[in-house]
Amino acid sequence: MATVTENYELTSTDIIGMRINVFHLVPYFLKPNYTEQQIQELYPLLNLQQVAAARAYFLANYDAVMKRHLEIEARNAAGNPPEVREQMQRGHEKLVSFREWLKLRERGEIPAPPQEPQELMQSFRDWLAQRETNQQGG
Repeated sequence: MATVTENYELTSTDIIGMRINVFHLVPYFLKPNYTEQQIQELYPLLNLQQVAAARAYFLANYDAVMKRHLEIEARNAAGNPPEVREQMQRGHEKLVSFREWLKLRERGEIPAPPQEPQELMQSFRDWLAQRETNQQGG
């Protein structure tokens, strides 16, 4: 028989042996027309007994599971926190800057190192080195 256990460190309910937890399945449990077989087809790593055990846990602990599910939904709706959005923006700006630098280099407007690198990673390292030199005022 498949089992479900509470993992208080993760504040979720994991299906033993899986990286899938009950909260992944809650949206399907809330739809009355979804059978265990239909859910198992969406999550082929699970077997029918595991889906049934997760549904049984959901029904037996409905209030607690729904409380946590609603917290997860609210967090997802809020999106990334401001510091993560800022970090993503900085990363995007670096990518755009690198692409512009690479285009200039490909057109010959920026000299290539004495031996032309064969890998894009080497170009990225060159860009980082040039960027660091420019930021140091040299």
